[in-house]
Amino acid sequence: MEFKAIGEGKNLYIEGYASVFGVLDSYEDIVEKGAFKNTIQGKNFKRIAFCYQHEFSTVIGKIIELREDEVGLWFKA
Repeated sequence: MEFKAIGEGKNLYIEGYASVFGVLDSYEDIVEKGAFKNTIQGKNFKRIAFCYQHEFSTVIGKIIELREDEVGLWFKA
């Protein structure tokens, strides 16, 4: 992940991978390429929230870019 402050410290951006492909995670799942394709297209993109510790009641930012690449699901918020 990379953290950036842009514009006199008023905006803080975080970018990195929310999920990577082909790696066994802590829940013993392996995410395959294409897993996010339908979810991040069109109107569905607006349903995705940037939350603290996966708590939907604690939204901490706005996702401004989200894409699937060869590595995984990349985001900027």
